[in-house]
Amino acid sequence: MKKSIKIIIISLVILIIGNLFLNITKANPLPVFDPYQPEPLPETEIHTFSVFTWLFLWFFACLFLELLFGYIMYFRKNLRGVLGIFIANIISYPLFYFYYNLILHITENYKMSDYIFYLFIIIGEIAVIFLETFILRAILKKAITFRKSLIISLILNLISLLGGIFIPTIWLMHLFSLPF
Repeated sequence: MKKSIKIIIISLVILIIGNLFLNITKANPLPVFDPYQPEPLPETEIHTFSVFTWLFLWFFACLFLELLFGYIMYFRKNLRGVLGIFIANIISYPLFYFYYNLILHITENYKMSDYIFYLFIIIGEIAVIFLETFILRAILKKAITFRKSLIISLILNLISLLGGIFIPTIWLMHLFSLPF
């Protein structure tokens, strides 16, 4: 159990350092008037909502979806599999978030196409699927084959991706009272 706590702490440190490093480097300490820049939006609940709070809510919502579907679809009899999904996500989410911010920073600074950005995001997501596959396989050693852990990781990441798209959309629709 001590090893799991170390992994969680290291993951959170990577998440925080990645976010601070990439957001501080984009900061503009002296505001400059730009006539072509649109006026900022008025203060709303979205702007005052903490980025970290949003990330943690999003992470736990996606993690909950993966754990729920992992339990229902694959690991009803083997709860170590659910623990494996949990540990894999605790490790991969901060790493992917750091990678995402790094790619976003690079593509913005070098004026690259959005297609290049999306290509790197797809490559990162594929790397996350393989990372989670290896972690799941390492935790469940004899109880699961590499192929089955790859399929489980792929399906659960697709569920998490869909949940990660629809959860914020539903929240924003509710916030602005938009019809479904």
